[in-house]
Amino acid sequence: MGSFTTDYAHTILDQLTGTDALYLALFTAPPGDAGAVTDEVTSTDYEREDLGDANDKWEAAGNTTNREINTNALVEFTKATENWGTISHLALCAAGTKSVEDLKIWGQLTNSKSIEANDQLTFESGNITVTVAAG
Repeated sequence: MGSFTTDYAHTILDQLTGTDALYLALFTAPPGDAGAVTDEVTSTDYEREDLGDANDKWEAAGNTTNREINTNALVEFTKATENWGTISHLALCAAGTKSVEDLKIWGQLTNSKSIEANDQLTFESGNITVTVAAG
């Protein structure tokens, strides 16, 4: 079979970022398609970042024509008080509880980032993109 229409791809993206995956998790290795959380950051000061509903941190997918949705606000994790390791992957999750296997979608960072004590990981508006690929 072919691929989703662009309109339906936007519906999927709006659902994903609006109600299905409200938290951003950080990983030091790929979680894989099974959604393993064994490599999620485990530091006591780390928490998944609450992305709120679709109107808080995401643009509406229908505003694009290229099957993607981007953040439209700063995404800011708490300041690290200890070493978190080298962050290489992100995942959108349904719950804010770390180490819960509720991943919906994951991806690799363009550039990994080592987070040490007193570092704060932030993503500027538009720097997180989720795409539904065409067939």
